[in-house]
Amino acid sequence: MAENVTHLPGFTLDALDGKARTFPTGGPALLCFVKEDCPTCGLTMPLIEAACRAADGAVDVIAIGQDRAGNEALVKRYQLTVPMLDDSALKVSFEYAIEIVPTIILADANGAELRRFVGFGKWDWQELLAELTRIARVCRAADRLAGLSGLAPRMRLEVGRAGYRGAPAGGGGRQSAQGAADRDCGPGRRFRVHVRSGADRRLAGDSADAGAGHPDARRNAA
Repeated sequence: MAENVTHLPGFTLDALDGKARTFPTGGPALLCFVKEDCPTCGLTMPLIEAACRAADGAVDVIAIGQDRAGNEALVKRYQLTVPMLDDSALKVSFEYAIEIVPTIILADANGAELRRFVGFGKWDWQELLAELTRIARVCRAADRLAGLSGLAPRMRLEVGRAGYRGAPAGGGGRQSAQGAADRDCGPGRRFRVHVRSGADRRLAGDSADAGAGHPDARRNAA
């Protein structure tokens, strides 16, 4: 049975430093739609920064703000190192059907949506941060193993495409219900990257824990 996969629209937006950033990035990415006048986004910004640290470079964590002056205020207020892209024209927000901010979207290297949630749910963020830590661990292991045979760049790309659940073959890690892809990673060893299929998997958040989000500027403009 064919899997129903949502491929996200590509875009290019300018960051506050003036550099253009493009999605898909060629690797897994976390897109975080925010707006400065949203109180729930204020709760979320430190977690977006924590997500960047948890991913450890294995995932491109990107904040997408809907008001340029507000974007600058968020970066200064929370001392963000995460790239903040300017979507004050709301073009990308429209294309992504963003109705509530914050909206958090995890995508693979090809721009396929893997997970999306809105607002601020404790369990959403706990699961996401754990997932990003797993992705980083898999990529580090892939680099170490594939480096022996010069395959590290290819392995990192394949890990990004595969869906990020990994473990040395034959030991540890949870088996994916959807199968696994085995890759050669050096003399005498193989590394198994478990394929997590199932696009747009939403986690059950704890709505009692925090806000349900804030209507974004796109809705206000309508």
